[in-house]
Amino acid sequence: MSLLKEPKANSGWPNSWWFSVQNNVDSLNHIHVALKVFGIVAYTIVDRINCEIIVSVSDLVLLVIFSLFRIYGIVIGVQNELWETLVDGEPAAIVYGFASLMVLVIVVISVTPIYVMVHRQKVQDILKDFKEYDDEVGQLGYPMNHQYYHFRVSVFLSICLAALGAIVAITLSLRNIEYQLDVLIFLAFFCAGCFGNTLFHTALNVLILGVHGRLQLLNRCLKELLQETDDRSINQQKVGQLRRDVVIVQAAKLYDKLCDASEGISVVFSSPLILQSINTFFVHLLSSYAGMRVFLHQATPQQTVNTGLYLSWSLYFLFFVCQTILYLAALRHQKSILLGIVHRSLNLPQNEFLIDRFHQLSEQITSRAPHITFFFFELHPLIIVQACGELATYLLILVQFDMQ
Repeated sequence: MSLLKEPKANSGWPNSWWFSVQNNVDSLNHIHVALKVFGIVAYTIVDRINCEIIVSVSDLVLLVIFSLFRIYGIVIGVQNELWETLVDGEPAAIVYGFASLMVLVIVVISVTPIYVMVHRQKVQDILKDFKEYDDEVGQLGYPMNHQYYHFRVSVFLSICLAALGAIVAITLSLRNIEYQLDVLIFLAFFCAGCFGNTLFHTALNVLILGVHGRLQLLNRCLKELLQETDDRSINQQKVGQLRRDVVIVQAAKLYDKLCDASEGISVVFSSPLILQSINTFFVHLLSSYAGMRVFLHQATPQQTVNTGLYLSWSLYFLFFVCQTILYLAALRHQKSILLGIVHRSLNLPQNEFLIDRFHQLSEQITSRAPHITFFFFELHPLIIVQACGELATYLLILVQFDMQ
């Protein structure tokens, strides 16, 4: 079964061999715990049923402690240039480039929990929108499968953390690192920052997956309830018509809740991910520069090995961006499916008295969509192509200077 496809009633889910999950908060509990362990979120869910969130005194104390330790890690890293243990023997552009990015990773992970805490009301609204959606679609006879969603989140979370752990272990094993206390502290905060950014981006992806699954469930509901043939008696047909009228009104409300949830996700995740995207972009840039030096035979054997590590980090961060793009494309596809269901239902004879309702729903779907907005990427493609061309030219100039 595809992990992007919601299971049907006869698919074997819920399953006895997996954890029992009763609501949407429990389905996200493990990633919330992981985010809290790494100091990415500074709030507590006090009511899992009503999705109430507060910032307790202990949350503030932990936030201050995490922030002080991260600031300390940045200070000792900058003062003692501890990044040289990871980029020793590289050209100055790569050394100072990756040094800045390593510090930026810790800075981003220091700012993120404060930003999320400020927007905790939006987080609460997202959870409440999901809860209200699940309750209302369940009343139509199509309950959300929280257990399978919990399973998918677990799979994605395990794969991401295991892959990052392997990359970190390989990177450290191929370095001649002097295990001094300051070096270990700086590398620990850098690795924790990478894990934190991984968890934050994974949280975004699983929330997009949650919107996608709920929209997919709505499509299944409307397809089965609005396109059923009506060869019953006149009285039964009137009852069926009234039920379809209620379903259309309910579908409009459910669609609005998904749009509201996606807007809340955009607010909570957009700004930290802009900083992460800047970091990822320059990782790609420096990795490309190192790769060009290897391709032009300007790199030593150790620098060639280092380039492989840089590319592995670059591809790992790129994986999250591609995953987000894939989920957003799947979300847009579900919107197109929903619009197609509405248009096909509009032309059925048993729905001829509900034409106005269908037109209203169609206009609503066309004018508004559950989509995650990243203002950093809302650029004209020609501008992006021109910027990449300028950067490629700059890389060639740097390589020519190295050759001379």
